[in-house]
Amino acid sequence: MALKSTVAACLSLATITLAASGPDLTKIHEAGRCAIRGQCGKQSFFGSELPCPDNGLAEDPTDDVRQQLVTLCGEEWSDTKVCCTKEQVGALKDNLAKANGIISSCGACKKNFYDIFCTFTCSPDQSLFINVTATVEKNSKYLVTELDQLISNQYGGGFYDSCKDVKLGATGGKAMDFIGGGAKNYTQFLKFLGDKKVLGSPFQINFPRPAGDSFKDMKPVLDSPIPCNTTDEAYRCACVDCGGSCPELPAVSLDEQCYVGVLPCLSFAVVLIYSVFIGLLVLAVSGHAAAA
Repeated sequence: MALKSTVAACLSLATITLAASGPDLTKIHEAGRCAIRGQCGKQSFFGSELPCPDNGLAEDPTDDVRQQLVTLCGEEWSDTKVCCTKEQVGALKDNLAKANGIISSCGACKKNFYDIFCTFTCSPDQSLFINVTATVEKNSKYLVTELDQLISNQYGGGFYDSCKDVKLGATGGKAMDFIGGGAKNYTQFLKFLGDKKVLGSPFQINFPRPAGDSFKDMKPVLDSPIPCNTTDEAYRCACVDCGGSCPELPAVSLDEQCYVGVLPCLSFAVVLIYSVFIGLLVLAVSGHAAAA
């Protein structure tokens, strides 16, 4: 009985200590350090899992997680530390699968789309471009409900351009109407992706413009989006999904026309023939009248 009381007291003390210490917000921004990691619970019964605030160091994943990450996000993840767990990689896979059927026809759009969310979820340098701004406490844990993510103007613009003309094979409509809410530029596109909604992000992701000294010790890490008309055949999009991939038609050359004075040669010839015909007709009629 005494042992149970002691254990209960220790657990209670640990809970009080955790609550008193507050969430592990992104106080340190440097390479090799995280901003979020793991799943800490749901805000509601039907809600999605929300990440935990974690400003600790990035870690080497298990071989299993590494393989899943490489398969999903690419070979660039084969030798790097990460800021994500097995559960997060599984959720990332499920979420990306929802968009895959819409954007898979254009390799560049798909790659840029995957890179944004793979980097957001697992980058070992999360704290350089992510800053947790709001959390809620639930069951002795803190759930991230809002954060800022820095995306460079170059990457944001290139990302949007690579996806804006992608067509849906079944309907011929634009994929942007589904993945971007009909966005007309990259800021609208990012806002749609980051807004908290039932069939979208389970927490608010803001994309402020990374200008000046507004974000001390922070910077975007993605800066080279793949254009839809890239020469790399693995990512080059078809003409129907990317105007830049369409072959350039040769210029139409206009043949020079000949003129006689102000009249084109053809018109002059018609006038001449007609005049000769009228002249001959007049001579024939005159000759016939004289003979009579």
